[in-house]
Amino acid sequence: MRTALPIRLIAYARERVAPGGYLDARADAMLRRNASFLLQAPIDELARTASYQAWLEECRRIGRTPEYGSFDEQPEVLRQSNADQVRDIPAKLYALGYRLERLDDGASHERVEEFTPEEIEELAFLEHRRWCNERLRHGWIPGSPRDDVRRIHPDLVPYGELSEQSREYDRVAARTIIRILKQAGFAVVR
Repeated sequence: MRTALPIRLIAYARERVAPGGYLDARADAMLRRNASFLLQAPIDELARTASYQAWLEECRRIGRTPEYGSFDEQPEVLRQSNADQVRDIPAKLYALGYRLERLDDGASHERVEEFTPEEIEELAFLEHRRWCNERLRHGWIPGSPRDDVRRIHPDLVPYGELSEQSREYDRVAARTIIRILKQAGFAVVR
């Protein structure tokens, strides 16, 4: 007998429903496999302390003045975007053939301590695709210059068309995954 899914898992599942509005067997298996992370990890806190912080550090590294001085100064839709980035980590890892486990479970010899450059690039590609889909769902359109009020963004293009600087933001998000998971008490395993 199946138990009812909590609201957090339902929201996660809605992002991955098959045409016709149902979870196919693969999506259902992935949802259940990642349920422990989505239920136990402090998603909002990880978005604030790891995801947003990594982006802010990259802005400072390249000399860019961030549009917002802190996580809390961002509009709600952008704060939610940081949380969605964290929430999507299990799906990205699954796409690369990895899985999650609690740090206090399992054999450490299977744990991944860092991703290869090729994996970083693939994770960056997946993050950019997630970000574009999220922005488009919220009514953003491609264009320049960036205008948050009118919801116009120059990076709403395929990953291959991004500037090297814009790709680096996605790579930073990819490199941050293992740190985010450790902070939440999880590890990436083969």
